[in-house]
Amino acid sequence: MNSMDYKNAIIVAQASKLLTEAGWTVKSGKRVNAKGESLDVEFLSTPDPTSDRILAPFIANLKAIGISATMRAVDPAQYELRSKQFDFDIITRRTSFQRTPGIELQYFFGSAAADAPGSFNINGIKDPVV
Repeated sequence: MNSMDYKNAIIVAQASKLLTEAGWTVKSGKRVNAKGESLDVEFLSTPDPTSDRILAPFIANLKAIGISATMRAVDPAQYELRSKQFDFDIITRRTSFQRTPGIELQYFFGSAAADAPGSFNINGIKDPVV
């Protein structure tokens, strides 16, 4: 086992422990809550080999701890529409900012933008501290 595999195994074990502490147990290989509901996530991506290369190992790790994880590749127009309407479980997106923080941070992290369709606050952050 190389050092990267070892670090990955530790992270997966820690994630599993945290989920168990939060009440998500593994039954028949699936992570479920007290009501028996399974923990399912879907990654939304465009049909791009880069997405597969990045997401496939992450999805494999989620499955290893009982989370039902899938990837749905959609065409770029549908990806854009669904991301603007917050119609996804998880997406990947690269964001860069100026060296000096400016007004654009409100568009990405401000509470007012959290529910506005098409806003850059795709995380839905609505915390007054942020």
